[in-house]
Amino acid sequence: MGKGCEEIIIPDGSNVKQVIEFLVERYRKLEEIFLDRITDNPLPNTIILLDGVDIDNLMSLGTPMKNGSILTLLPVTHGG
Repeated sequence: MGKGCEEIIIPDGSNVKQVIEFLVERYRKLEEIFLDRITDNPLPNTIILLDGVDIDNLMSLGTPMKNGSILTLLPVTHGG
C-alpha cells in the first residue's frame, strides 16, 4: 500500500478478480478497503477501472486482463 503504481506479472487468462485477490494477499489492508467478503464483490465505495473503463461497464470482476492492461483501484471517501 502507499504505492501510486506497481507493475505485476500475472498468468495468461487472469481476470480482474484474480488480480485483486493477488494484491489482497500482498497487501492485506486492501481487503477491508475494496472487498465485501460476504458477497465477494467490490464494496460500493470502490471504483475499479480497467484501462480507464469502470469494470461495471465490462464483465465486472470476471473481465479478462491483457498484457499491458492497467488496473486502477480507487477507494471513494467523502463527508458532509
